[in-house]
Amino acid sequence: MYRIGTQVEPLVSVTVPTYNRPDYLRQALGSAVKQTYRNIEIIVSDNASPQSALSVVQEFDDPRIRFVRHETPLTMFGNHMYGFRNAKGKYVASLHDDDIWKENFLEKLVPMLEADSDLIVAFCSQWVIDQNSQVSEARTQHYNAAIGRANLRSGLYQPFMELALQKLAIQPASSAVIRREAIDWHAVPEHVGPMWDVYLSYKMASTGMEAYFLNEKLTFYRIHGQSDTGKTPSLKDKMNAAVFQMACYSQILQEDEESKVLSEALREHIRHRWQHACTSVGIALMKLKRIREARKYFVQAMEESLLDSRTWAAYGLSLMPPPSQPLRKWLLDVTVKARA
Repeated sequence: MYRIGTQVEPLVSVTVPTYNRPDYLRQALGSAVKQTYRNIEIIVSDNASPQSALSVVQEFDDPRIRFVRHETPLTMFGNHMYGFRNAKGKYVASLHDDDIWKENFLEKLVPMLEADSDLIVAFCSQWVIDQNSQVSEARTQHYNAAIGRANLRSGLYQPFMELALQKLAIQPASSAVIRREAIDWHAVPEHVGPMWDVYLSYKMASTGMEAYFLNEKLTFYRIHGQSDTGKTPSLKDKMNAAVFQMACYSQILQEDEESKVLSEALREHIRHRWQHACTSVGIALMKLKRIREARKYFVQAMEESLLDSRTWAAYGLSLMPPPSQPLRKWLLDVTVKARA
């Protein structure tokens, strides 16, 4: 244990899932080992990278780094959960292998958790950077506004379910420190996939504990051609993303049937997101010319909401006869791009 004066620093587990990005990983690990909060373990989980991350880890010669290489590839979800499930710290923080922390990230947030045993998560604002680690002011403003952080004041929030689910402000995958024992990490369902951070935000908010937001940009979130947010997704990528969205929102609604922690307005909001994702799967299938499969998703979506014009438009286009396929494709591109 490290001491600051007479105060003992509790252990913080930093989880770094990685896959074949040695140059970015070097920057991420550099920002972790340089944390002014010293009592940390760093769990680097290499997901069967063709180019092993071991050589990058060895460059740091830091005994706080625990390196694990998975010879058989895990899912992205599995690689993230490996770190959380094997963490030893009182607190956990996720650092993606392409992101960067300021040196005082942990020093600023951990004391908030230490001072309040009812606090489950402390999170901050963040910069957006490009592939060359250059800050983009425009993207930063847009990103923080999109997730409800732009005008969010520093302080405690309880309840914080609206922040967690409607605004998606918590972002536990990149800019948060979490009280580890408050979450059953083995109970996070695998089928939520890359939506695990949204599901985790729901689970944290459903505990009835508090969240603390610090309106300082202490992390750098990278958007680039290799990231899910930076690359142009293929049609199958979009469909897979929508499938995971459906699974996550369905899981939340199913759990809330028993827990009843969501307000009716938030339940309706989650239902709408599920319905939008369901329609998106149908649209992707229709573009892949899998029309019958697509209609099944449109029918499911309409059963959730008969008033959604995007779903009805897509369903109507799916009923057009085969000779009109070029017209259907054009109409589909023009008329069903409405956002949730």
